[in-house]
Amino acid sequence: MMSDELDPQLKTALWSVAAFGAFFAAVAATVFSPRAGLSCAIGAAIAASNLYALAKIIGALVTPGASRRVVGWVFALLMKMAILFGGIWLLLMWGVVTVVPLVAGYMTLPLGITIGSLVSDRGRQR
Repeated sequence: MMSDELDPQLKTALWSVAAFGAFFAAVAATVFSPRAGLSCAIGAAIAASNLYALAKIIGALVTPGASRRVVGWVFALLMKMAILFGGIWLLLMWGVVTVVPLVAGYMTLPLGITIGSLVSDRGRQR
């Protein structure tokens, strides 16, 4: 059975995405406009939730004995992608966010993953 505890690298990556997202949103709101800051914050929130969901789904797929539930997790992965793309499309169509700050916020994902893999404590592996 899969543990609900997060991997130290994932925790560090999620905190890094949140920190970079807050920084990018503050800079965008200060330099450009409050709407740009909101768009950037929403992009970072989407990035963090996408990372968390993907980590849980992939973690469930690679655990020993998960072959019985593979179809369910593949369906969850497809639904995650549909919600990701559909949600972004709706946000853009409704005019809630603007494209460039949203992408800037979403770019916190590779930054967070990089920091999470470089900085986290790998000495305490289970």
